[in-house]
Amino acid sequence: MAPTGAGKTLVGRWLDARYGWTFLQAESWADVELPSQGRVYVDLASTAGLSVEALEGTPAEVAICVACPNPPPEKSESPNNGLYDHGVPRLPSLPGEKLGQAVAHSLFTILHTQHAAVWADALLKWVTKRVKPGGGFDAGRVRELLSHEDMLALFETPGELIGFLGIVEYAGLDRFEDRERQVKDPLWLVRIWLKALLERDDRRCAPGTTELLRMCGPEMLRDMEMERLRRGFGPALCESCWIELVPRGHAPELNRDRLLSVLDAAESDVVPQLRALLAPDGASVIAGLKAIGVLAERHDHCWFIRPTWISNAIASVAIASLYDDAPSGLGSLLLYPGTSESALHRLIDDVRAGDFRGIEACMKAGEPTSPEQMAALDGVFRAIGIALMRGVSPPPMDWVHTIWARQMRYTFQRYTNWPPIPLLQVAQHEHRGATSTDVWLFAAFSISRALTEAGVEIDRSALNPWRGLPEDAGEKNLFFEALSSIQWVGRARTENGDSGPLGLLAYRLGAALLDRFGVLHRHHRLLELQTPDLLVMLASGAELEIQPSEREPLLFLSFGLEALEEACERRGMEVVDVLRWCWRCWMSNKDIWRFPPFRWIGRGGFGPKHEDAQHIWKLASADVLPEVFYRQLAEMPEVWPWLTEPIWARWLDLWSKQEGRWSNDATVFSALPKALALEAVRDGRVDPWCHGVREVLWKRMPDALLELVDELAALPPNPHPRVQDSGGPISSLVYAAPAEHCPRLVERARTWLSAPSTYPGVVGWVRRWLARVVEQRSPGWREAYALILQAHGNIGK
Repeated sequence: MAPTGAGKTLVGRWLDARYGWTFLQAESWADVELPSQGRVYVDLASTAGLSVEALEGTPAEVAICVACPNPPPEKSESPNNGLYDHGVPRLPSLPGEKLGQAVAHSLFTILHTQHAAVWADALLKWVTKRVKPGGGFDAGRVRELLSHEDMLALFETPGELIGFLGIVEYAGLDRFEDRERQVKDPLWLVRIWLKALLERDDRRCAPGTTELLRMCGPEMLRDMEMERLRRGFGPALCESCWIELVPRGHAPELNRDRLLSVLDAAESDVVPQLRALLAPDGASVIAGLKAIGVLAERHDHCWFIRPTWISNAIASVAIASLYDDAPSGLGSLLLYPGTSESALHRLIDDVRAGDFRGIEACMKAGEPTSPEQMAALDGVFRAIGIALMRGVSPPPMDWVHTIWARQMRYTFQRYTNWPPIPLLQVAQHEHRGATSTDVWLFAAFSISRALTEAGVEIDRSALNPWRGLPEDAGEKNLFFEALSSIQWVGRARTENGDSGPLGLLAYRLGAALLDRFGVLHRHHRLLELQTPDLLVMLASGAELEIQPSEREPLLFLSFGLEALEEACERRGMEVVDVLRWCWRCWMSNKDIWRFPPFRWIGRGGFGPKHEDAQHIWKLASADVLPEVFYRQLAEMPEVWPWLTEPIWARWLDLWSKQEGRWSNDATVFSALPKALALEAVRDGRVDPWCHGVREVLWKRMPDALLELVDELAALPPNPHPRVQDSGGPISSLVYAAPAEHCPRLVERARTWLSAPSTYPGVVGWVRRWLARVVEQRSPGWREAYALILQAHGNIGK
């Protein structure tokens, strides 16, 4: 399966020239005339008519490879109605085709065009060798550009990448980075690309359509994309839908009555008038775009703009044009899921940066009269609420009041247990993020708070508690339901595991409610939005109306470290002090494994970003950690890099007191600070039976151990009480040395034996060790053997 530009024809010609294959090109299978034998490569424009029945007529002596843009058709009647045939997913059918039995997998192996990462570098080298000097092509800069994965994803076929490189050669990469010129002509890239297409000899459309596309083709494509977005259509559409999108100002429909009237008049030369009346219409434009390759067909007979890098460029310009056309254009983007999230985030960012043009346009438009205007009102309402909670410079408060009042006029109580929400909201993206209803409720609380603090009189309601909680029980219940929904904003996590910008703002709202009303409970549970600040206040020693059973859940830090840091800043506390207080609470619990130090390293499900866990562990103190932690340390290699030296020293102290420890927890010595590890060997805590520990240390720090051997050799022997003739730590260390270090130790033995009084630590065991080196034929064994002979006075015998 290979779309246009994948190199189907090139492969066919290569097989023909290099290996003698028969190369055929055809529009459909019915046009294919196979030879009686040999290997055949068919470049097929459509899979229409391709079936098992058709292939059964293929001569047995023919081996065939078919290259086409679409998959083989699905079988029309199948005894197996499931999704899979013989364990292989069935391929989608092509509407309108007469289908026979599906192509069997025993007949065909289906291959797909590989990802650009596989072939882009080789193609770039091929282009670099052939491009003429003097143009805008810079191989180094292009290679750097294409090293980014998201950039490579724009190219489905080698042909698409070659087309892009052609634009680079023509315009130069500097043009891509020239923001000022892009602002002057946002369609410059589309303009150059379309001009190149129209000049190709192998892609021709009608002369009138060619001239129209040459004059205003980029603008027409932009306008078509804008209309597609206004209607909420997807990127792939049927032909009739595309025709509807063609702007009539550029391609008016044929006026039959006007044409007949001109012919009836016929008093003078009517040709110029007829030419004007017979200008390309929408169908002609779409036919032309198909002919030159702007529109490509999918297997379901829908058409889409390709390549991706051009369709993205057109979409970007169209979205920018709609966004700037507030409220209707902005509302169009906010009405549909494909564009609502990105448009809303852009609006939020603009308001945060002090750009209030979108708000002003909605203000001047008056009462919303269309779905687009209603969506735009919802969008600016959210953007204002988020900006106010962020504390950035807000729009004028009279604007805020107008937007609040206008939005409240178009709300209704959709559910009996919920406060009023807009009649029409922005399209939600998976019911989360900035487009969710929870964020609208958050914005309502934020705006009502700002208006109240500014002295603006607005009615008390479930969405405006700032002059006092609702007295009516039903209204008060709606207030708490709204807060319960807003809690989902705080619970949302980014890919890194943190709360994200909206989550942090939700906790700011909770802090404001805590300052205004104190500790709030919902169904005998703490309000989650207040939990970061409640934990900080407890750590500071504040007396709060919190039950003992409510304190423990706060210690799970489910809100994340970023929210805790913000709460510390609000309450004038150092996060270090709060986390140390948490450590004492965590470690005083019987089940320490339930708390963040262990859950955040993957031992319980919730896993925030790596840096948070590291931050917490670096604040742990040796005296707080219980013995059960030290006993389990070998099973937690994730935390080893974060432990302080006092914790390591405490672990070593406890480890060395274990009876029969031998090689228990030997792997921990791979992370134990070097000084502590050497000290443990020096003083004998790594006893003669700790073979695994010495093995780890020899792999980790051979040079340091050799220096320790030199140090211990000059000291009196310190044998283990139960192995008096062992020679102590030095002999255990030397005996455990890997073979590759034996030559260096044998050289040391030569020095030791030449002055035994200077090296009392080796006298009792060094000859035995030399004999072992000889016995095992370790590297340096001949030198060891010579030392043994010399020690026995047998030189020369």
